[in-house]
Amino acid sequence: MCINQDHSYKCSHTALLTGVAGFTLIELVSVIVLLGILSVTIAPRFMTKGGFSEYAVQDEIVSAARLSQQRAMYEQDENICYRLLIASNVFGAQRGVRTLPSDPYSFNWIGPDEDWRNGIDVESGVTVADKTVYFDGLGNALNNCGGTSANFTISVMGETSLEVFINAVGFIQAR
Repeated sequence: MCINQDHSYKCSHTALLTGVAGFTLIELVSVIVLLGILSVTIAPRFMTKGGFSEYAVQDEIVSAARLSQQRAMYEQDENICYRLLIASNVFGAQRGVRTLPSDPYSFNWIGPDEDWRNGIDVESGVTVADKTVYFDGLGNALNNCGGTSANFTISVMGETSLEVFINAVGFIQAR
């Protein structure tokens, strides 16, 4: 409290500032520099998709593979064949039908909606290697209709590299 000789409560400016602590110029500049460094290194990670497109494509490929596999297990007929087809960055599940065992299969896209029945386009910036995986009535992955069991690895590449692994005995894994 500031009391003058005439007992008034007026204080001078120097009396008010005495004992008040603040930041020095060096402390303020160092904080600003640290914030600048953090914003340059961390902000770009929040501004990009950061691999979300790759994960979306990977999930859709897993879904298409499981659809093909489940339909093959449900509809066990030697004149019907199901496959996962990936060609020219378009993929999806397909059902193949033939009239006689000596005829070739005629394949059509299958799926829950119109997008699936036209083949699913891979998102821009993501590439997927061409691959065809067939499934038998037990859910096994085959190299062709009525062929031998085989393991398949499907690469999804973009900002992040991911894989879909289809085991010969039918396990489908996103890695």
